[in-house]
Amino acid sequence: MIAFLAPWDERVTQVYNHALADAQRRTDVAIHHAIPVATHHHLSMELPVQVLMQPGAAIDPSHSPHSAGFSLETYAEGFAAGMRGKLKGLELTAVTPVLHDAGRGATRLRVDATGPAQVLGLLAVPDSHAAWQPLRASGADLNQVRCLIEAVLAGRPSATPDQLAANYAAAGARCGRSQAQVATFVRESGPALFAPTAIAFHAITFFTRSATLSVFVTGAGPREADAAAVADAIWAHAVVGAAAKPEVSVFGVARGTDAFRTGELLGVVLGAALRVLLLGGLLAFLLSRFAGLAPGIAVLSALAALALLVVLGAATAGRFGVATGLQLGTYAIVGALGYLPMTRWLAARGTPGGGGRRRRGAARGR
Repeated sequence: MIAFLAPWDERVTQVYNHALADAQRRTDVAIHHAIPVATHHHLSMELPVQVLMQPGAAIDPSHSPHSAGFSLETYAEGFAAGMRGKLKGLELTAVTPVLHDAGRGATRLRVDATGPAQVLGLLAVPDSHAAWQPLRASGADLNQVRCLIEAVLAGRPSATPDQLAANYAAAGARCGRSQAQVATFVRESGPALFAPTAIAFHAITFFTRSATLSVFVTGAGPREADAAAVADAIWAHAVVGAAAKPEVSVFGVARGTDAFRTGELLGVVLGAALRVLLLGGLLAFLLSRFAGLAPGIAVLSALAALALLVVLGAATAGRFGVATGLQLGTYAIVGALGYLPMTRWLAARGTPGGGGRRRRGAARGR
């Protein structure tokens, strides 16, 4: 978190790098790249041949693919929201749900994006690179080719045929060629090399007891079919070891959850009970006082309103998980136990729907 909030301080960056180096030493992994964000880190790393998965702090079981209430479509929407704007140099166009295997706790998504023109890849490598070999063999002036590519793109990562044509004159003047020669260069190279590159990511994720493991297989242009074949092979053959797989009950709740998760669920129950007694009692009082409802009807209406709010909140989030079930169950149990005491309390307060005020008036008349 600190590394994300204060990246401008060189000391923070040094501490973050030292922490990564120490983690690399302790876990025997090779970290190649790290991107800190507010709530988590993105790491590109190489695992050792033998990885021992120890039980640890699990993710929320109700949010994982092991849960009976898991929605692949909702997960894909959240994945897209998290990825949007974070693909450097790429523009996310679509995230498509593909497969969900509850038994393995695995999901598969297809991520479509557009990237820079393929021809920019030539500018990123030296003249000795194999990508330049056909041009070297043809005797082309590589400096001239570099100049023309940069000039017709005019600083853009890609360009349409109309945008390329608009730059022919300027490119010719910059590189010492006529406008017709520039047009011939683009035509012989192929306008598709200057167009945005369509890139497909196949994102396969396995949810374990202590980590979320994601595999990204990427293919652009003609290699897209190869990437899909590799993703198919991973999906078909990759498994999560028994020691790392969460134990899930028929209700989609992980067995043997840690103390933090247990405390979290107890907090949900306690909070729901307090809402029934405090918020439910207040709402019933207002309904009886200002709407003129009888105490029993006011209490039932208040409890129904609280339950409806929980259901609407879960429906809006697209997730009916363990916490939702616990809240509704607590409302039902505490509401049933508290119905008569709350009804008597309202009647004793002399609300218009109760008999307290009429009884006091009758007493005064006598």
